[in-house]
Amino acid sequence: MTGPLTHITRHGANVNGGDQEMIDRVAAGSQSAFDDLYRRHSDTVGRYAWGLARSRDAAQELVQDTFVTLWRNAATISLTGDSAIPWLLVTCRNHALNAGRAEARHQRIVQIITRQRITSTVPDDPTVSMRWIDDAIRRLPEHEALVVHLCLVEGYSYKQAAAELRLSESAVAKRLERARTKLREDLADERA
Repeated sequence: MTGPLTHITRHGANVNGGDQEMIDRVAAGSQSAFDDLYRRHSDTVGRYAWGLARSRDAAQELVQDTFVTLWRNAATISLTGDSAIPWLLVTCRNHALNAGRAEARHQRIVQIITRQRITSTVPDDPTVSMRWIDDAIRRLPEHEALVVHLCLVEGYSYKQAAAELRLSESAVAKRLERARTKLREDLADERA
């Protein structure tokens, strides 16, 4: 037998090992097991991600995030069936939900800041409003500005930002809360 289904026997058994066995090998650091899982399931996850995302790039990012999560959490994954597909699709959906929530938070903050800024004495030029936002973020302490950038500009979830910055989620939340307070105070000072 040749072609993409060479790892499947006539009875549907996986010659290269079941998904749980492959995940266990990934947990032990096997790049080849990870590559096999990716080849085995990335098309299915990609089609699912395409239905959840607003663009091709966003769908590709969801697939990437899903498989990065598999790589990072392989040691804790215990499948209930023979296939990793249910776990991968739930993980993909969770990443899509997180991305949607982050985008909604980002849009709300931009709207609030922009609306408040535009209703003050600033000209109607949107670049002036964006410049004010950028300047206000630059005036924050570096550790807070970085959290604002990751969570509010880049759309990271608290968990993703915490992993990126090697902090706890609560530390990210506290830094973001302090930054928002300072941004509000900065806005109030500008309006005064």
